[in-house]
Amino acid sequence: MTTKVDTLVDRYLEDLAAELRGFPANRRRELLDEIGEHITEARATLDAETEPAIRTVLDRLGDPADIAAEARDRGTLGGLSMAEATSTPCPPPAPTPRWAPPPRARLLGRERPW
Repeated sequence: MTTKVDTLVDRYLEDLAAELRGFPANRRRELLDEIGEHITEARATLDAETEPAIRTVLDRLGDPADIAAEARDRGTLGGLSMAEATSTPCPPPAPTPRWAPPPRARLLGRERPW
């Protein structure tokens, strides 16, 4: 049976998931799991799981929008920036040759113009 406190926690996590919708799926899941663990640990320390006590736990965690904004501002997604985590990898740049004969010298069969 779902209690009022369970409904509060579920709504909080749903709000957080909505705020994290721009994140890659794996990072979004990681953040939701981390916050869920914090809530579970805090609930375990409560003498009684009353609605005011759960509201206090959730208030201490912070507004879901603020949590998402902080994660976005940090720009760290598993050690990657937001741009790196959401883009496809680019191939490495081609090496730049030290010296290449001018095109005309190549056409004339001369490798060195001097």
